[in-house]
Amino acid sequence: MRTVNPEKHAARRAAILGAAAEVFAERGYDGATTAAVCTRAGVGSGTLFHYFPDKRTMFLAIVTDDLDTVTTGLERIDRTDPARALDGALDLLTADLGDPIAPGLAAAMIQLAQRDAEFGATVVAKDESTRATLAEIVAAGRESGVFESAVDPRRAARWIVALTDAGYLISDDEEFDPAEDGAELRRIVAAYLGRRAGTD
Repeated sequence: MRTVNPEKHAARRAAILGAAAEVFAERGYDGATTAAVCTRAGVGSGTLFHYFPDKRTMFLAIVTDDLDTVTTGLERIDRTDPARALDGALDLLTADLGDPIAPGLAAAMIQLAQRDAEFGATVVAKDESTRATLAEIVAAGRESGVFESAVDPRRAARWIVALTDAGYLISDDEEFDPAEDGAELRRIVAAYLGRRAGTD
């Protein structure tokens, strides 16, 4: 019986998803095809369908893998210092702002989520998990005096997620600079939370 090498399997899967992400970003969800992914990945259709039976499954895997990475990263953040915890969370949420395929993927996600209830629920579940973590950080920061604003932690978390999501949607603007605009996003969040000077 032929055995499967887990490392080789994972590497092939990752390569296919990387190619698929580029195709989805360039063509949108509706315009992407499995044939285009096969060409980009340099694999035959048989190989592709061994890993993913259709393009929806591929796209769901791309999004789920990314969500899992963010969720795991947020869980590992040291919460003892709310200011640093917020910085760590923002690092994770803005890590791909400079990725040229990010805005296209974000648009494709919105495109599919609007008509696919199961896919939309997957995205919402991730957002709720991220918001819960951010709300805990904001609440701890308010309690310790690091954040002076009287904003509701859950409402603040919702706005922080919305701001980072917006960053990806505008990151294909010609004047967008990942470093400068990422810093601007942080300044907006800091001002909104009333982040006390000296906690940077």
